[in-house]
Amino acid sequence: MAVISDEGAVYLNDRAWIMVMYAMVDYREWASRLTHPLLMPLARQAFAALSKNRLAISRLLSAEDPEEIAGELRNIQLEPCALPAHNASVSNVRDYLQ
Repeated sequence: MAVISDEGAVYLNDRAWIMVMYAMVDYREWASRLTHPLLMPLARQAFAALSKNRLAISRLLSAEDPEEIAGELRNIQLEPCALPAHNASVSNVRDYLQ
């Protein structure tokens, strides 16, 4: 995933998922918690959990220990990322982002 801010800053991968959460005012505290070095690589899992069950992720991120949060996030299974199939002219990520 790539996120581009209004100022032109580009965020990729884990940082992009955190910026998506930060963009939603209600989830800024969670986005801030996920910037911990132990949790940042698990930002996509956190976003997936948030999307599926806000109550569970709220309970999860209320834990004080980043290792406890990381352990829970590592258990979340992710769908593989894929380019949309509807546009045959998109053959790679660079084409997709243009």
